[in-house]
Amino acid sequence: MNRRVQVATGLVVAVMTVLAGCGEPDDDPSASPSPTSGTTSEATPSPTTEPSQTPDGPAAELVGTWRSEEADWTVRFAADGTFVEDFQGNVDFRSGEWELSGDTLLLIGGDGNTTEGVRVGDDWEFMLGTLSKR
Repeated sequence: MNRRVQVATGLVVAVMTVLAGCGEPDDDPSASPSPTSGTTSEATPSPTTEPSQTPDGPAAELVGTWRSEEADWTVRFAADGTFVEDFQGNVDFRSGEWELSGDTLLLIGGDGNTTEGVRVGDDWEFMLGTLSKR
């Protein structure tokens, strides 16, 4: 039994030693971060961050304010792929991201709902109403 306690204690010490290396860096202000720590004095974008671009083609035509008078519905499309809706007097009623694929426009709301519209001439027809550019 004594040998089992020694082995178990040795395993606990080994695990604790490994875990201690995974903790936060020392609070010692003179300690400098290692190059792989991810800490830098300047903010640098992550490799997956894409620079903000202005859309071109049909997407560029979408950017701006669109309105459906019959539904009292306004949608403001931003160049960064986001939108904000005003609905029946409720300003900033819903927001989210928009995706354009050919003649189909998706409004992917932060509320988990997605609304699909299709291009009809210069307008966008949704179940709620037809949006015309302002």
